[in-house]
Amino acid sequence: MWLFLALSIAAPIRPFASAFGCLIGGGRTHVLIPRVREEATDDELVCQVEIGGLPRYDRRSLVGELRIPVRGRKVRTVASRTFERPDDLPGRARLEDVIVPHATWLSGVEWRTPRRPLLRLILHVYTKDRGRWRLIVSTELQLDDRPKRRR
Repeated sequence: MWLFLALSIAAPIRPFASAFGCLIGGGRTHVLIPRVREEATDDELVCQVEIGGLPRYDRRSLVGELRIPVRGRKVRTVASRTFERPDDLPGRARLEDVIVPHATWLSGVEWRTPRRPLLRLILHVYTKDRGRWRLIVSTELQLDDRPKRRR
């Protein structure tokens, strides 16, 4: 038992998305229905991301890509930015205010039925390792027709 405990304590922490959230039009967390109502707006999608579990003293660049699946198996990158690493939060990095224009994110909404839209957002985070970009975090967020509680 002690061997297991010692190995679990020594296991390295892997990077993870500690927060990934998006708001539409400055406050809503859902796609409007019916479809014509959403199409009549010009609301941007604004996302924020925080990554944890990073090595404390590793200052390599981190890049985040926000992707949206579109028709079939195609995926389109709609935004990419470099993470900020605040000195007061070692082991963490942030992406704030990643903005996606309305026409861009609206094209990724799946209108399965007129009253059940779904927008899937995929976040990939890369770091440069020995001259090559390496994926270290991948996570997904789904926005549908139901408002979500903000934390």
